[in-house]
Amino acid sequence: MPPTTLRRGQRSLNLAKCDNAGLALERYLALQDDPAAKEKLFEAVSERSVSDIYVSAYTRWKKTLDATPDCTIVEAKVGSRMIIGLGAESVLETAITLHRVYGVPVIPGSALKGMCRHYFSNSVEESADRAEHVKILFGDTTSQGFITFLPAWYVPGSAIGNKPLKRDVLTVHHQNYYTSRGNAAPSDFDDPIPVGFISATGEYLIAIQGPNPEWTNYALDLLKRALAEYGVGGKTSSGYGRLFDSTLSNHTTTSRSNVTGAFGQDRPPFHAVAKLRKSLQQLKLNEIKSKLDGCGNQWLNLPSDTTQDEKAELREMLIQHLRAAGLEAEWKKNHPWVMKLG
Repeated sequence: MPPTTLRRGQRSLNLAKCDNAGLALERYLALQDDPAAKEKLFEAVSERSVSDIYVSAYTRWKKTLDATPDCTIVEAKVGSRMIIGLGAESVLETAITLHRVYGVPVIPGSALKGMCRHYFSNSVEESADRAEHVKILFGDTTSQGFITFLPAWYVPGSAIGNKPLKRDVLTVHHQNYYTSRGNAAPSDFDDPIPVGFISATGEYLIAIQGPNPEWTNYALDLLKRALAEYGVGGKTSSGYGRLFDSTLSNHTTTSRSNVTGAFGQDRPPFHAVAKLRKSLQQLKLNEIKSKLDGCGNQWLNLPSDTTQDEKAELREMLIQHLRAAGLEAEWKKNHPWVMKLG
């Protein structure tokens, strides 16, 4: 089908009836390369209030986080504007990361983890245990990380009018200078070229899950400082992407010296219980035959300071995996750790 025919078909779509801002930005542009059509689309999207369906989904998400073990949450407010995914492919030249189902701004967990890792590298002093802490917090080439950075959802009602998306503009003053790789000198006679885009405001629910409360709280504190000082997403050098928690000073950046030496002697040791728990949580059905025996032997040789409650919790997880794979009766004959399960 020729592109022009497809575009005519899309013109019949009713933008006023589209509640998903992401769908509107992807499919409801009336005319390609038409500034007026683009501005009309941006204006319509910025006037969208968050739907009741999203509010229900957010409520379920928050209840899930509240019931998740060793998961810490905090609401963080955008200082001015935030734009994540600005350079992603888009028919509009600029893009923004939105929840695929609800069309509401969301901060991917990968973006939070990457920013926190960058902040850690530049703001925490060297120490003998630094490599081990990096492995626990973020992972390395030999091990996965044991801190889970969950996506941050928009908090319903936190933006003015419950409208988290706003029209914004980026103005290129010397296009010839940039496109010619410096061969054309910038001049006061150049015509500024405004480029419209959509940015986000409001508050976002930050959530981190870890092996124990000590590590989870430390990772969350590190992330809050990174959000306040570095910012997340694009245009952070212009002040975009700064988020602030109520426990930090409002709209002020945290000095890097405040986290210097943060890894003191009070940092929690990484316990074998947490490592085994995460391995069992992430074990897939098709991996049980190859990996569960190793987990069982780890359970059999847990450190002496492991509590009875922790051993019982891991025991139940092992039994569930055995039964799911139908191996309980068979493995009892030749696997010592299975016999110990009782």
